Amino acid sequence: MKRLLAALCIVSIILMGFTPASARSLLPVQKKSEAEAVRASWRQMSEEELLDCLDCIVAHRAPFIQSRQQVIDSLELQLREASANDSLCYLVATELLYAHIGFSTRELLRYARLGKTLADKVANPRWQQQAAIHMARALIQDGQYEQAAQWLSPLMGVVYAENLRDYYDTSIELYGWKSECSSSEQDRRRFSLKSQTYRDSLLMVETDSVWRVHQGSLLMAADSSHIRQSLCKEREVLDALPPNHPHIRHLTFSIAYLYESLGQADSSRYYSAVSALYDLTEGVREYVSLRNLALDLFDKGDVERAYHYLHCCVEDANACEVPLRMLQFSPDFPVILDAYQQKIDAQGDTLRHRFLASVLLSVLLVFMLGYVYVVTVRLRQSRQKLWNSKMELEENNRKLNQTLLNEQEANRQLQEANRQLREANRIKEAYITRYMTECSTFIDKMSSYRKNLLHIAQGAKPAQILPALRDTAVEEQELNLFYTHFDQTFLQLFPHFIEEVNDLLQPEARFALHDVELKLNTDLRVL
Repeated sequence: MKRLLAALCIVSIILMGFTPASARSLLPVQKKSEAEAVRASWRQMSEEELLDCLDCIVAHRAPFIQSRQQVIDSLELQLREASANDSLCYLVATELLYAHIGFSTRELLRYARLGKTLADKVANPRWQQQAAIHMARALIQDGQYEQAAQWLSPLMGVVYAENLRDYYDTSIELYGWKSECSSSEQDRRRFSLKSQTYRDSLLMVETDSVWRVHQGSLLMAADSSHIRQSLCKEREVLDALPPNHPHIRHLTFSIAYLYESLGQADSSRYYSAVSALYDLTEGVREYVSLRNLALDLFDKGDVERAYHYLHCCVEDANACEVPLRMLQFSPDFPVILDAYQQKIDAQGDTLRHRFLASVLLSVLLVFMLGYVYVVTVRLRQSRQKLWNSKMELEENNRKLNQTLLNEQEANRQLQEANRQLREANRIKEAYITRYMTECSTFIDKMSSYRKNLLHIAQGAKPAQILPALRDTAVEEQELNLFYTHFDQTFLQLFPHFIEEVNDLLQPEARFALHDVELKLNTDLRVL
């Protein structure tokens, strides 16, 4: 019975303990120090460990968004404090613009327009040109590519040296987006070629060595024969960077792209996860790595992760207000959502079946518990009866033992009485024997004495009779003999009589007899 109950309990726990993967609690990576720890150790992590960390960050990414928002709030405070100085306001507005790239398109446009207004107000030609480039960048993020081109076209050939990098970088982004959004293969190639041309120009003015390698690798990767060479260069640079370097998210994204071009899906998925980890921990809301990772995981069969990652992408794209990203997600999200819904429905069916099974087992368990309770009550009653019977039996045994003890005492007393009776009989026999012996001896002596007197009397010698009668020697002799026989007989019957009498007396009043043959004195004979 106990084994059956234990088996039912174990099965119930297994059934009730089933939870889908989506319901598992995740350990949040919420603090900056924790995010830095993950960044510092991602090279030692396996793909699954990296994805587990990414799961936590996706589920609890709000602190990183708040951290970036705090930086923006601090800059906005500086902007308000510098409102009296247009030049300082322009510089702070430029920093705010860079802070909103990939974070909020609406605010990016607002600060781009503010920067253009301040640059015109200050009448600084270099700042005016830089503000125009920033306007183009904001319009690109907003999906207004033609308007962005209109801001960049007048600058061709007249860009100041300090603005060339931003100009080339913005042009690369513009024609890259236009290539991606073009429906015509011819236009796509044309825009891609222009993007590569501007990337080649960027390499001539780029001062950041890491960014030079990154852009140069992407330029070389346009030719499929140079993909492995580009990959080696980027990997070499990446391995030398510290964990918190700002270009790691770009390098890992391009490395994932190169691995994908080589058909190495596992490596591509791994570096996409690293890039997504850096995107999210830096508070970026406009990204591609997590989307690519979601699609790779969906192809791998990990529908749940794919759904959560793509859902995160959609939420951040909506918050960032990047229309092109929404267009990119629109073909994939319904497919993944449908697959995820099917998985959830299947899990729901499984849960319902398990729930019904658990209910049936619970009912059976309740029935068994009721049965066990009844059996337990009966056993308790039986045990109580057995206990009462045991107590009665012990009481009877006690009484029987007491009776046996009483009988033994009675037997002992009876035996003592018999012993005393035998002793009394022995004394009587001894006394009777001694008495008869003494009487017989006395009769014989009296007969001899009579015959002696008769002989004297027959001899007619009366004078001799009188002295014989007056002689007491015979009487004294017989009396002493009587005392001797009495003492011997008494001491033979009661050998410890003298010691027992002395025990009753004070030491000075005790009897001390020194004869070899113990004899009684007169006092002892009286006693």
